[in-house]
Amino acid sequence: MANNNFVQIALPKISIIIVTRERERKLKKCIVSLLFQTVLPDELVVINNDSSDGTEALVRTFQKIVSVPVRLINEKKVGYPFVYNRGLHTAKHEWVSYIDDDCLAEPDWIENQKKFIVTHKDAAVILGESRTINSDNIFSATSSNALSGNLHKYSARLVFQSIFLM
Repeated sequence: MANNNFVQIALPKISIIIVTRERERKLKKCIVSLLFQTVLPDELVVINNDSSDGTEALVRTFQKIVSVPVRLINEKKVGYPFVYNRGLHTAKHEWVSYIDDDCLAEPDWIENQKKFIVTHKDAAVILGESRTINSDNIFSATSSNALSGNLHKYSARLVFQSIFLM
């Protein structure tokens, strides 16, 4: 006789926050990557950082055609502190996961986060691996050049930009 005594563990709910500004096409790819997960998102929150492209219409379309709750939040204050804080305060679930609009989630990204939360009950923050697929920006250049020993050149540029240009 088979032993059917097993423990079902309730997986934690995660609000996925997508930060976007003027990158409608990249946002679409990001959202699609989140909809083809081994475990579907509990909630997608798109923080539209004052875009003037078709971002709002795109998100409204997803709201109509997918079963996952998708919310659109417009944030007029431009910049990461504002959009990240807005996402954190808008999220409905205890756990929040951020992804930028130019990122694509691996198919088991959400599942792995939930498994980690269940197995590491004392965790407050989870950081993951990021691989560069878009080398046309400074952050991607930094991560890809770190492997070739050129990190110092790109890091110095980032520090300069952070201090003097912002």
